[in-house]
Amino acid sequence: SHHESTNIYENSARYRPEAFGGPMTPEEIEATVSRIDREREETYGPRKKVVRFPDECAARVVRAIRESHFFIFTHPETRAAVEHRFAQVLAGFDDATGFTP
Repeated sequence: SHHESTNIYENSARYRPEAFGGPMTPEEIEATVSRIDREREETYGPRKKVVRFPDECAARVVRAIRESHFFIFTHPETRAAVEHRFAQVLAGFDDATGFTP
């Protein structure tokens, strides 16, 4: 089969639908995508470029839908970044326990 990288991470910024603000400006990309890349590198070291092909991703998505998975991941190497982010989220909840409106 024909293999081509989706570059979904970069393309999601470039081809954002008009309903959601249209393509990101260079300033938006710097404030979001580029900042996230820098933070990830500072925390975990240089990002390994792991290419996933559209047919692989499609098969994973179809299987996940059939098995009623709520989340669908195609790049397991991003787990550490997600764990780090969720630890920060949970710390925010821990801090909120002493908050009385």
